Amino acid sequence: MASINGDWFHSRSSSNLEELLAVRTLVFESQKPEYIGFGWSGGREGNQKMYQFAVAANIQPSTMQTKIRAMIRYGFIKDGNQCPLMWTRIGSLWNDLYTVGNDSAAHQVYELTLTISLAIFAFNDSQVQYSINPANGDMPLNFLLNNLDNNDSISLREFETLVDGNTSRVGSNTPYWKRDLINAGLFRETYGRLIYTGKYPEYSVTFYFMGINKFLYRITKYILTQKHKAHKEEK
Repeated sequence: MASINGDWFHSRSSSNLEELLAVRTLVFESQKPEYIGFGWSGGREGNQKMYQFAVAANIQPSTMQTKIRAMIRYGFIKDGNQCPLMWTRIGSLWNDLYTVGNDSAAHQVYELTLTISLAIFAFNDSQVQYSINPANGDMPLNFLLNNLDNNDSISLREFETLVDGNTSRVGSNTPYWKRDLINAGLFRETYGRLIYTGKYPEYSVTFYFMGINKFLYRITKYILTQKHKAHKEEK
């Protein structure tokens, strides 16, 4: 069972942009009439339609399901188990910016979405092992920030101990968590250490001293500001 002390749960699907683009392809595919109402999360054995749906992104059904669930957890796709797949509001904003070729703004929204998902993620003893309500468990991002040294860094060995130190599973979750933190722009890897970038200094202070709700309020205001700027640029 997931624990803040050396057993960090992860769905083992990367937050890399190419993973999001694969799910983007599936979003478009899921809007075709033949898939409306189709249960993408159902059983795979003998399910030809499941294989047909997955092949749109050139992946296997099991991989397809893992990627979609991951993008739901990251906050790009609305929670649900039937087609059509639906963007969240922030996911729709990212898709709109990416579609019109505003790569810089799209990347900022991508990083912010991952940051929010990390900020509200909490481990607990439920069947799914986590919650996106930070009040329902222990928050790994907060725990990590509190374990940084005076230079706002942590060695990769120490980070691995935080993530996988109390497990004996085959394969570690450390690479996935490291990639999430780097993709969010919160950390960079240098000489065997993860270094906090200070990308959102205002939000970091808010997070430490004012709590998660005000952190999310301020970061949401930032997103809306970016959305307003993007619309002005399009005009």
